[in-house]
Amino acid sequence: MLESLPDCLNKLKALEELTLSGCSRLRNFPKIKETMENLQILLLDGTSVEKPLQEPLQMNGLSMLRRLCLSRNDMIKSPQPCISELYNLQWMDLRYCTHLTSLLTLPPNLQYLNAHGCISLKTVASPLALHLPTEKGPSSFIFTNCEKLEHVAKNEIICYAHNKTRISSDALNRHNKGLAFETLAATCFPGSVVPAWFDNKASGAVLERELPPYLRDNGFVGIALCAVVSFKNYKIQNNNFMLKCICELNNAETSSSFFNFHIGDLSETDNQQQCTIKSTHVFIGFTS
Repeated sequence: MLESLPDCLNKLKALEELTLSGCSRLRNFPKIKETMENLQILLLDGTSVEKPLQEPLQMNGLSMLRRLCLSRNDMIKSPQPCISELYNLQWMDLRYCTHLTSLLTLPPNLQYLNAHGCISLKTVASPLALHLPTEKGPSSFIFTNCEKLEHVAKNEIICYAHNKTRISSDALNRHNKGLAFETLAATCFPGSVVPAWFDNKASGAVLERELPPYLRDNGFVGIALCAVVSFKNYKIQNNNFMLKCICELNNAETSSSFFNFHIGDLSETDNQQQCTIKSTHVFIGFTS
């Protein structure tokens, strides 16, 4: 079984994807002293690499990474501070990193983060992720079954979702775009309280709201939704879960319109492991 990698790994200039999944004896990742300009995918899931990205020099060498998988690694306690410098990183998988205790500031272009089952995770950075004023891409940050998340950490996740919603809404306003039914921001974490910035609330599965005149006249660019769902060790069928809201728009002058809005989802690609959500969770989604 593979236990080490050669120091000359960075000489593979044409390498686009490096898959080391399941190499459980691999404990060290070589220092990348030269830029691997074509390497976009690095899969280290199931390895024992404690510090896969351990210094700024290594970050420079891997600066073109778009996908990084570190899931099922029991050695990682916290990603290194310079991970925020991976400006091209869009997708990061930290599922079942059971000794992960903290998350530092994430890269500005990260669109997908999955920390499902990080049972030791307590803190996240402030801010959780750097926001770019012109960012347009959708993002989904998943913290299901992170039961040890502290109150401050949950507030940071909420702030991230709020800021992402505001930036996305402002961008849509500038470009005069109407509803396209695309989820631009989604996050979920253990909890039972709807954030205070949601003005309209209701218990149960139905929420009725009359749009104010200025929205009826000028239209609106999106809808921010929050749902608190009680699971109690719910086993997800086919390891695939999606939370949706059916929106009915009634107009006295026209017929009713129905739309589906996606609030959050969770899927487990490993069919050998049953995906379970252990407790009540908060889901937040912004759809344009």
